[in-house]
Amino acid sequence: MNNSLNNWQRLSPFSVVFFIGKTLVHLLRDALPALAPMLVIVFASNKKLTVTLALIIGLSLLIIGSAILQFWFFKYRRQGDKILINDGVFKKNHRVIHFDRIQNVNILTPVYFRPFGLVVLKIETAGSKGNEADLGGIPAATATTLRTEILQHQQTVATQSGGIPATDASESDGELIASASLKDLVAYGVSSNGVFFLLVILAPLMGVFFSSFKDFARTLIEQLIIPVLQFLGDGPAGKIGAGLLMITFVILLMFLFSILGAIYRYYGYKLSAKQTSLKRHSGLLTRFEESLKIIKVQTFVSQSNFIGRLIRRQNIIFGQVASSHAGQPGKRNAFIIPARRQAEIPDLKKLVFADVPDEIPEQAIDRRYILKTWLIWFVSPMTIIAGYYLTQQSYQSAGIAAIVAIIMLPLVIKRWRMYRFGHAQNYGVFQSGLFGFKRTLFPLYKVQRTEIRQSPLQRRRKLATLRISLAAGEIVIPYISMQQANQYLENIQSAIKTNRAPWF
Repeated sequence: MNNSLNNWQRLSPFSVVFFIGKTLVHLLRDALPALAPMLVIVFASNKKLTVTLALIIGLSLLIIGSAILQFWFFKYRRQGDKILINDGVFKKNHRVIHFDRIQNVNILTPVYFRPFGLVVLKIETAGSKGNEADLGGIPAATATTLRTEILQHQQTVATQSGGIPATDASESDGELIASASLKDLVAYGVSSNGVFFLLVILAPLMGVFFSSFKDFARTLIEQLIIPVLQFLGDGPAGKIGAGLLMITFVILLMFLFSILGAIYRYYGYKLSAKQTSLKRHSGLLTRFEESLKIIKVQTFVSQSNFIGRLIRRQNIIFGQVASSHAGQPGKRNAFIIPARRQAEIPDLKKLVFADVPDEIPEQAIDRRYILKTWLIWFVSPMTIIAGYYLTQQSYQSAGIAAIVAIIMLPLVIKRWRMYRFGHAQNYGVFQSGLFGFKRTLFPLYKVQRTEIRQSPLQRRRKLATLRISLAAGEIVIPYISMQQANQYLENIQSAIKTNRAPWF
C-alpha cells in the first residue's frame, strides 16, 4: 500500500489543461445559448474585428483563470477504504467515495499528458451522475496503485461474504476477445445510428458558417453552387437533381465526421476478458483503458442501420446500470464493441450471459398496430392538410398530401414486421427498427419494474403494451395480447424469485 496517498495530494500543474478542456465542454453544452447575444453584438458592430478580439481574449482569460482556480483548490487523499476529495472554487465540495460503492475505475491518457507520464483516473460509483471523480493529472503509477487497491478491497469483501468476486485485482488484461482494424472502424462509422445525429449538429453550424464568413460563402455560391445549378437547368428535373446533390453532399459529410469520430475514439481497439471482468483499450489521441464487471451487464444490444445490414456488420453494446443523482436519471453507460460479424455474436453473448439459450422463440406483435399507426400518424394529419388545400383550391397540394399518406403505409408495415419479442429459460429478447434494427437480449431476473398498459381501443381487442424497466433503460413492447403480457409478467416474477445472483 502506498502510504504517501494517506496525505493530501495535489494534481500536477499540467492538470490546468485538463480543467480548461472540462470548462470548454461545460461552456459548449450549457452556456452556448448565452453566447448568442454576444454574436449579435459582434455582427451589429462597426468594428467587428476589435469586438471579436476583445470577446475572444475575455473568454480565454475567464476559462484559463477558472481552470487555474479549479486546480489550486483540488486535493485528494486515501483514508482506509475511502477516497476523500476537496474541490470547488466558490462552492466547496467535500466528497467521500467508499471503495464498496465504486463500480468502474478507468484510466485515460490524453495526448497532452502522455509526455509527462500523467493520466486521468475516472471513478464511477453506484448512484452517481456520470463520473463521481475525475483525478486529472496524476502520475500513471499512482493511478495504477489506487485502482489495484480498490479492486483488491472489493475482491476481499466479496470473498469474505461468501460470494464470487466481481472484480479481478490483477493488472493482466486476460484473453483477447475482440479487436478492431481500421476497416472495422470505417464500418462502424457508417453503420452506427449516431451518424444521423450529426445532422442536428451540422445544420446550425452551417448557418453560423455562412453568416460569419459572408464573403467566402458568396464566393462559394457564385463559383461552385450556381454553375452546378445552371448545368442542371431550371426545370423540374434540374431542381430535383440539385436537391438530390445537396442531400448527397450532406450525407457524405455526416459519414465522414462519423468515420473520423470512430477512428478517434476506437483506434487500436482491443477487448480482453478475465474470469469476472472485461478490459478495453482504445483511442487515437486520448488512450482509454476501461474495465467492466461482467455481472454489471444488464442488456446485450446488437444494432445496425441500413448500411450496416448491407455490409453485414452489427455494433454490440453491453448496457450497464444507468447512473443517477438526486433522484434524477443520469446517463446510460455503454460498453461498445464496434462492427462485429454475425458469426461472432453467439460467443459474445455467452461471454456476458453464460447460460443464455442458443435460440429464443420469437413472435410478431398484433397486426392491428399497422392500422392504428397508419390512421393516427399519417392518414389523419394528411387528411387535415389535404382538406385545407382543397378549401384553397390547391388541388395539386391536396393530392400530394394524399399520396404521402399512401406511401407511408408500406413503411408502417415494414416497421411492424421488424417488431419481434420472445422469452425462454430466464431470458427475454426484443427487436425493433425500420431500415436498420435494434435487438436487445436481457436476463429476466434483472428486470426492476414491469407495467401493463391498455388504451380504450386495446382494451376492446384484449391487447396491451408491456413496459419492462431495467437498470440500463426501458423496453416497450406494443400491441401484444393481454394473455402474452400476463405470461411474460409471470415469467419475469418467477425468474426474480428463483435467481438471487448479484447484478450490479
